[in-house]
Amino acid sequence: MAGTAQTRYTSAVLTDPASGYSSGVTPVKKWKNIYSVSYQRDASKPFFCLIDNSALLSSPSLPVPPPVCPVYHSFVPINAPYTDLDVNDIYTLGNYAFFCGSVADTHIHVRYAIWGYFNIMDFFTSSMNIEFNVLLDDTEIAPTILDRIVAYPSGTSYTVVTYGRDMVSGNWKMVEIQNALGIPSGCDVISLHHQTPPGAGAVYIDDMTLTGNYVVFTGHDNYATTNTLVWYGRYMKNYFSSGRIYWLTSYSEPNGHVICTALNPGEDLFALDYTHYDEPNRKWFNRLRVIDPGSASNLYSQQFIIDTKREPLRMTYLPDLSSVELIQENSLLSHFILMQPFSTLPYSASRLTPPGELYYNLDNITGRHFIAACGSIFYFQDRTMSVPASTPSCPGNGEVEVEEIDNLNSWLAYLFSPGNLANLRVPLTGIVLPDTLKVDCYSFERDL
Repeated sequence: MAGTAQTRYTSAVLTDPASGYSSGVTPVKKWKNIYSVSYQRDASKPFFCLIDNSALLSSPSLPVPPPVCPVYHSFVPINAPYTDLDVNDIYTLGNYAFFCGSVADTHIHVRYAIWGYFNIMDFFTSSMNIEFNVLLDDTEIAPTILDRIVAYPSGTSYTVVTYGRDMVSGNWKMVEIQNALGIPSGCDVISLHHQTPPGAGAVYIDDMTLTGNYVVFTGHDNYATTNTLVWYGRYMKNYFSSGRIYWLTSYSEPNGHVICTALNPGEDLFALDYTHYDEPNRKWFNRLRVIDPGSASNLYSQQFIIDTKREPLRMTYLPDLSSVELIQENSLLSHFILMQPFSTLPYSASRLTPPGELYYNLDNITGRHFIAACGSIFYFQDRTMSVPASTPSCPGNGEVEVEEIDNLNSWLAYLFSPGNLANLRVPLTGIVLPDTLKVDCYSFERDL
């Protein structure tokens, strides 16, 4: 048996040496299972980067050396009148990376929401062609910033879907752009309900995902009272105007963000997660529910107790384990909790706490590995790792006890009513330079 033993890396925390940006929301998205695409800033200019994770997925020899992870940087030259490019999310599809965020216009001193794309293969050349689109008013007021983005094939091109907020009025908006690789002259937009003071209230969009046939949005609704309802919206791909929004039938259910992730690839199930406060018993819970968007049904539900309000930040699905990896806020650090969304029995969920800062984004790499990002720091994890790790603080480990709870019905709230926005396309060319991530800590196992 000793002859068949293999060594593997189980976790690592790595820092990008090109970035002086030590904290903040850093998007990260897998590409071809061994790469991750991200966006950061250095002291003077922003850059996209491609991380090669293949060393982390290899079988190192004994004694186990630190993993060597190459990274490719594409520095983005922002030209007048634009400055201060901010990218909040990335979505990869084929060889393309689609992104969204905002940019400042120095001539008229306003911020515009932007979406764009580039060919990931350009990381292996000396320069990268990058295009972003500024969203402008048409029949609707354009959002000021875009938070999340997805894309799916549509004919010979791609359809991009994103959402964001008009920071002047406070309205949250869903946006769909067809023919994203062509020259889209306009795009469709849905503005969610909103009130201004003194009758303040809004429907907030917190997250978005793609199932086999649906585009799904999730959020919370304090249109009448504070954080009163969980809601989700969905529409069939390519049929934006057919969308509708549902409430879960329990008031005072969420207390903050409602995040989501698609589950079994190719199917239409998704999980949503949020914090719940049990007012009569003065207890905090994290709740996870599995939804079928086609029938608007809540199929599975579970919860675990938490000591105080801890915001759920992001989730990703690990198909090899039929599990959801959840990032939960833990003051200045993060908890990573491995949930079993289809479970109907109580179970103990593994909770990992890596060193570093508050990780805000993550994505799976393979069916059992994920990578998370915070500023210039990246955390890699093999979720089949024995605990504690060979380096006990990389990551620290614990458990939470999960129990089943009742499912909730859904109410149809209202249908989509689209308007239009205009696109202004801006082409750029970035210079690509190679580097290597710095290893802060790592752990490994020897399997028989």
